[in-house]
Amino acid sequence: LSAVVEHVSQLNGKKPYGIGHSLGGHAFAKLAGEDALVDKLVLLDPLINPTEQFPSVANWYFSDCVKKNKVPLKPVIRLGNIPGFGLLRKLRTFGKSCFDEEDVKLFIDSLYNAQSCDKPLLVPTQTVLSGSTYLMIPHSSARLNALKQEWEALGANVEIYPHLNHFFSGGLLTGVGDVFSSMEEEGIMDNIRGFFNN
Repeated sequence: LSAVVEHVSQLNGKKPYGIGHSLGGHAFAKLAGEDALVDKLVLLDPLINPTEQFPSVANWYFSDCVKKNKVPLKPVIRLGNIPGFGLLRKLRTFGKSCFDEEDVKLFIDSLYNAQSCDKPLLVPTQTVLSGSTYLMIPHSSARLNALKQEWEALGANVEIYPHLNHFFSGGLLTGVGDVFSSMEEEGIMDNIRGFFNN
């Protein structure tokens, strides 16, 4: 990410603005805690820690796989290659990408070896929180307030939209749908424009 930001800075002759969502928000926050490579930063439902929203049983399973150097979800990956297992094939694809066993292992390892965002943000940062996890599980009011306090402690200004899902594509129970489609009607895009232009 830092190489991309530096490349854009060199092309334009100035620092760019940054926007990161979810795990991308985590990556940008980590970067902004190390160096002021962007002029301003918007974090959309960022993760303080990449594994914070996994259910407890998933955290136990994946962390155990990392400790034992095992490939997680191996049966799902293998069954996804067999004709007739279309649902399992969909579970292992994202868009047109298809992940093999080593891809999955490296990705899960990277999540469990990543450090939390714990350094003050070195650039002006606006954080926008939704009311659900990326698994579409609604946050409690207490959890949203705790997240708000964590991001404020790092120096971000925080807005909360408790009625929107993690993908900003509708309400808490609407499914993923068109990602970011609710941001314009909710005024979030106007707020982001205002933040970047001031």
